[in-house]
Amino acid sequence: MDDRERPASSSSTCAQIGHFQIQYELGRGGMGIVYRARDARLGRDLALKVIKLDQLSHQARARLRREARALAAVSHPNVVQVFEIGEALGVLYIAMEYVKGTTLRRWQRSGERDWRHVLGMYHQAAAGLAAVHAAGLVHRDFKPDNVLVGDDGRVRLVDFGLARHRHDGSITAPIEIADCSVDTITSVGVAMGTPAYMAPEQFVHRTFDERTDQFAFCVALFEGLYGQRPFQGASRSAQFMAMTKGRITVPPRAESSPPWLLRILRRGLEAEPEKRFASISALLSALDASCCNRRRVQWVVGTGLAIAAGIGVLQFPAAPCSGTTAWASTWTPQRRDAVSHALGTATVPYAEDTRSRTLLALDDYGARWQEHHEATCQALTHDSGFVAPSTDARTDCLDDHRQQFTALVDVLTRADPSTVEHALAAASQLPDPRLCTNPDPGRSRSRPSSVDPSAHNALLADLGTVIARRKLGHYAAARELAADVVRRAEPHDDRLLVAEAKWQLAKALIADGNPPEVIDVLRDAFFEAQGQQMNLLASTIATELVYQYGHWKHQLSEADAWVEHARALAKRHDPLMPVPRLTQVIADVDLARRRYPDALVGYRAALAEARGLFGDDDPRVLRYRDSLAEALLAMGETDEAIEVLERSAVLYEQWLGAHHPTLAAVLSNLGLAQQQRGEHDDAIATLERARSIGEATLDPTHVYLRAIRAHLAVSYVSKGDHEYALGQLQEVLARTIETRGEDHAEVAIVLLNMACPLIELGRLAQAVVTLERALMIAEEHYPLGSAISVAIMHALARAKHELGHEDALGIALEVVEIRRDTLPSRHPDLALAYGLVATIYRDVGMLSEAHGASERAMEIYEDANVPPGTLAGARMDLAKILWMRGEQPDRARALANQALEVLREAGPTFSASLDDAERWLAERTP
Repeated sequence: MDDRERPASSSSTCAQIGHFQIQYELGRGGMGIVYRARDARLGRDLALKVIKLDQLSHQARARLRREARALAAVSHPNVVQVFEIGEALGVLYIAMEYVKGTTLRRWQRSGERDWRHVLGMYHQAAAGLAAVHAAGLVHRDFKPDNVLVGDDGRVRLVDFGLARHRHDGSITAPIEIADCSVDTITSVGVAMGTPAYMAPEQFVHRTFDERTDQFAFCVALFEGLYGQRPFQGASRSAQFMAMTKGRITVPPRAESSPPWLLRILRRGLEAEPEKRFASISALLSALDASCCNRRRVQWVVGTGLAIAAGIGVLQFPAAPCSGTTAWASTWTPQRRDAVSHALGTATVPYAEDTRSRTLLALDDYGARWQEHHEATCQALTHDSGFVAPSTDARTDCLDDHRQQFTALVDVLTRADPSTVEHALAAASQLPDPRLCTNPDPGRSRSRPSSVDPSAHNALLADLGTVIARRKLGHYAAARELAADVVRRAEPHDDRLLVAEAKWQLAKALIADGNPPEVIDVLRDAFFEAQGQQMNLLASTIATELVYQYGHWKHQLSEADAWVEHARALAKRHDPLMPVPRLTQVIADVDLARRRYPDALVGYRAALAEARGLFGDDDPRVLRYRDSLAEALLAMGETDEAIEVLERSAVLYEQWLGAHHPTLAAVLSNLGLAQQQRGEHDDAIATLERARSIGEATLDPTHVYLRAIRAHLAVSYVSKGDHEYALGQLQEVLARTIETRGEDHAEVAIVLLNMACPLIELGRLAQAVVTLERALMIAEEHYPLGSAISVAIMHALARAKHELGHEDALGIALEVVEIRRDTLPSRHPDLALAYGLVATIYRDVGMLSEAHGASERAMEIYEDANVPPGTLAGARMDLAKILWMRGEQPDRARALANQALEVLREAGPTFSASLDDAERWLAERTP
């Protein structure tokens, strides 16, 4: 054992056990104490493990003796040698080799270790595990603390207190995953081991075998290489969920080691034992075959010496199904360096974060691709009895994915500001190799003989470039190249290529502004894909058609028809695979139909499906969080929207870093939600942080920065700083017109926001002109009764009423009618519309009508989630109308007192409303 010396404790039964003279204690474990001792007969020092017999059942004693004898038969340089087992003075003792040195964990922490040194040490440990397994034993508690590094540089496995024979593998009870600081669990009747290193099968009623040790070995090696364990979480439960879902957190430090290491570790860390390597020896073979492109390997250990016993200088042939060989020319060190240099030379604050995270994402993708390539090749080889055939739907699918990877890397090496901004998202959204496990039947391409191979390959390469350009924000360039690919592909007999080219053209058109011709391109692509039995592709295109018809055109019957196409084709492709995007666009259609409960259920279901597919923290899940948050805000569910947005902001920051402009956009939406809840100070703080990120990273005309400034201006209006807000919005308007033109839809939104401070400043005529221009633009771009148009009409009615225009009431009533038809019955915006109608009725002397509208507004506000000051304002409005009618004076005063109590706590934003309420009540109090 290792040299952790301290005097023998008084708990030892005596200074001598049998013929062993105890010198001092080396350490304690859950099953006994280890001493340094002297063998009086042979005159040698050794380690003596002592376990009190009264702690052991007869069955446990027999098992320990049997396992110690089995271990004693293991003669391997990387396993601590057991010399003797016996009983004396009420204890069971095991005499073992004494090792002067330290634990592997302490060795790792004693200084910076190159990955080769770490791997060399663990290679020895794995060789020791293989020897233990060959003896029929499973260690069950492998961890760096149970591996010793001798002063001679040799590694030995120790502490076999939890070891079991393979045939004793049934665990009698599951362990409860608890949040505690205790590492080693040794309670009677539960699975035993160290939770951080335990395989999933050790936590539940599962048989364990050598693959259980393999999992623990990979956790420890991952930790030794990268400085953290693979499964992260704030609690033991969260870590266990990450483990069972296979959600490995790869730290930036992984960039300094080769990607093939991560690929091998991923396989050893699979939740299902059947998916791991068949044995620790097979894992060792994978390590040896992968290292240094299968050239002669010399493992490096702590002393700088090569160790014998199968881990020195070795020659290995390349495996015929090696994913590493297939990937070698795709992601070379030179191409990786080129991407690193291109991203690293950017001047934006998030460049270094993006560079390191993008490289890790590309490395990780390569590891997953190689793993699936190898598994596919082995499956095909097993099925056919020969090396994998060159043409198969699965291998063609993987080749397509590799082509997309290559095209993305090519564009990344010529990084411009847009490329740097979108690089990590593009790398994270590469097609999942898992899709190739069950690809479309048409994916296996039997090329028509009339097709020129070189021209065909050029089209495929250009198609990959279209995808890369679109994902990296080069929308116009992607659209132009996609149209050219379609034009060149049409004469070909390969209709699959035509289908994919038209689909990519449609996506490029959508990214570049969603022009009207998108629908026709999508329909053409759908029928081409369907004709080639490309069920997944056809279902994906049909899903996009649902969105286009339902969200953009509001042709809901057409959207319904495409839903049926998308569902049928998705089930034909894979009946068990959830399709979160389809679930999401169906929710969009429900929202367009004003089926609000159904829509909200759909958005939540889409998020749940995405989390189930990818894991809660995967970047691909964030789009579904964003959609849910937008829907919640649209339905007036502000509290839940803020909860979702706050979590999204944390996830975006973890993914992209603290200075990325996408984080600024998320914070902008969060600030807007806080403003809607009346948390004006929090909203301004959030939006100022968003603006700080945006101004440091974006061009002044960027849409994100314009939106942030507009949201910030709205918050300052709510705070009463109307001049500042108006100045901000005038700058936003100038930037928007410069970028989009005078009649763009976005201009209407900015003009609407500008009208609010104009009204508050009393510049009513200017507000009316501004709003009439906004309404004219909106009616050109948005469908009849859209939220934007109705919001403009509401502001216009208010401004016209204050100017004394007679048509104000008609506009306000139209707003009520539209909002009653398009919003949930308890939506705050509907109450706002009733409130404006009540004010106009009151001011023109129609008190009975004013009373009805005001009651309805307050009824909605009381049920809705609105700031207390807003409800107080509605109570004051109703109190004034009741008093003017001469009805229910006691109720009017009670409402005013309720409002006054709230307004006194509402802060300076409502100071004017407070003064008005106090004055009104004082004048009417007996």
